[in-house]
Amino acid sequence: MSPTLEIDPKGAIYERMIIILPYKAPQEVKQIQSSFERINLQGLKLDNARYLNTKELSESERNDRMLDYLGGFELMDSEMRMFIIEGLMGPDRGMH
Repeated sequence: MSPTLEIDPKGAIYERMIIILPYKAPQEVKQIQSSFERINLQGLKLDNARYLNTKELSESERNDRMLDYLGGFELMDSEMRMFIIEGLMGPDRGMH
């Protein structure tokens, strides 16, 4: 039995991941985007991915440090893509 990671909600609870891929890696990009979408639909309790592009967090969501969703961005040039993704760390969280 592995030990359970206890998260202090007042401490550092976020993790960041940087993924660097060749520009032409369509399967990997699709997999990253699909995982990002799935985690955010679940964490934000949305039924449809089209709402992710226009989702505006309510005041209570903005103040909820335990709201489990991923944020991030993608940088790309003619040779590579870089995804920078951040979210809650730990088991059963977006960044596990």
